Amino acid sequence: MRSTWIAFFLFLLVCVVSFYSGRAYQYAKTGYRYTLLNETNYEDKFGKLTIRHHEEAVGLYASMQRYTSIVLSKPDIRPDIVLYRCLNEPLSIEPNAHHPVREVILSEEGMEWNDGILVYNLAIESAPMPRSF
Repeated sequence: MRSTWIAFFLFLLVCVVSFYSGRAYQYAKTGYRYTLLNETNYEDKFGKLTIRHHEEAVGLYASMQRYTSIVLSKPDIRPDIVLYRCLNEPLSIEPNAHHPVREVILSEEGMEWNDGILVYNLAIESAPMPRSF
């Protein structure tokens, strides 16, 4: 009877250890890390517009890569809408020199931003509400 209990507890121990080692392996393979470096908020009739400079990596051995995102947040829409996202390459020795988008120009017709290479113009219009039958 005693050997049955020992075998049962050893089996249980093997199951628990294999479960947690499998989770550790899965996290090392596909784990997601995110660090927000800074963000700038703008308010407009379209909603809250945010420029985020952040670092992210997938997997344990992946290096953190820097990105810039322009995100539109509206209270009635979830999740947030990512309008623009780019990978930042360091252009100089300065720590903040690798953020290509620094400001967004908002107007009645839409928005405009510059990433150092191209100028983007985005026109935003409200869609008509569908009629219910």
